[in-house]
Amino acid sequence: SNYPLLIKCKESYDKIIDKMNLYHNRDVKLELPKTEYQIIEVLETEINDILNVWTIGHKLETDVENWLTIPFRELDIKNITQSLVDWRSLLENLHEKIEEEQSTNLKDEDDLIIPTIENYQSRIKELILHLPIVTALCNKHLRGRHWYKINNVSTIHIDINEGLTWNWLIECGIEDYMLAIQSICRTADSEFKIES
Repeated sequence: SNYPLLIKCKESYDKIIDKMNLYHNRDVKLELPKTEYQIIEVLETEINDILNVWTIGHKLETDVENWLTIPFRELDIKNITQSLVDWRSLLENLHEKIEEEQSTNLKDEDDLIIPTIENYQSRIKELILHLPIVTALCNKHLRGRHWYKINNVSTIHIDINEGLTWNWLIECGIEDYMLAIQSICRTADSEFKIES
C-alpha cells in the first residue's frame, strides 16, 4: 500500500502550509500586503480528497482483512456497519464532486482517483451485501436449540466454538439459507423477550 507514502506527502504539504502562514504573519507584522497563494487552496482540497480515498483503501486492506479473519462471533457488527456506511457515503460524495470538477475542466480527466473510488465502492458494496448473514449469526439471543435449527436448515455444520470467520460464512454458501436463518433469529429474539 502507498498509504505511508501518502501520509508522508501530507506531512510535507503541512510543513509548506506552516511556512506560508509564517510568511503571512510576517507580512502582517511588516504591514505589507499579504501574499496570496491561490494554488495552496486547490492543492489542499486535492490532497485531502486523495487522503480520504487512500485512508478508506488502507482500511479496506487492514480493518476489513481483520473482520474477515477473526471468529465471526467476536465482530462488532454495529461498528462494522457504521464504518461501511460512512465510507460509502464519503466515496459517493467525493465521486460526485470530482466528476463535477472534471466536467467543468477544473481537474485532469486522466486522474486515476475516479477508478480507484469506483473500485473501493464496489468492495464496500460487496461487504454490505454480506452483512445480513453475520448480523443474524451474531445474534446474542441464539441458544443451542437455535443453532441446531440453523444447522438443520442450512445443512452446513456451524460450531460457534470452532472460531469460524466471516470469510468462511461467505464462502460456505450459508447465505443461500438467509430467510430461514433470519426467521430462526426472530424466534430467538421473541423467546428471549418472553424468558426475560
